[in-house]
Amino acid sequence: MNCSNRLVCKPVKQGNQNPPKNVHIYIVHYFKVEEVRAWKDELMKQKKDMIEKKMQQAEEKRQTMLKSKAQKAHDEEAKVGNIYLKSYNPGKLYSSYGPDK
Repeated sequence: MNCSNRLVCKPVKQGNQNPPKNVHIYIVHYFKVEEVRAWKDELMKQKKDMIEKKMQQAEEKRQTMLKSKAQKAHDEEAKVGNIYLKSYNPGKLYSSYGPDK
């Protein structure tokens, strides 16, 4: 073999077809990594679902509060209108200035 750098060019051994002794360890480790990745993906999906559920609940609560405030404002407006109509008496305004007094 003609290589100028012996560290880069290594001779290939012929006849040694046995897998390295740590292949079993590598395969077991690989399946554990895949199992952890699947577990992590499942946790991420659960977290995403939980966040979406909380956001939906918050939106429902926000809509309920808006409806409540709108109803309260409407009720207050009706009260003011009723008080104004009850207190409004056009004859009373001019009674102190009329010829009777």
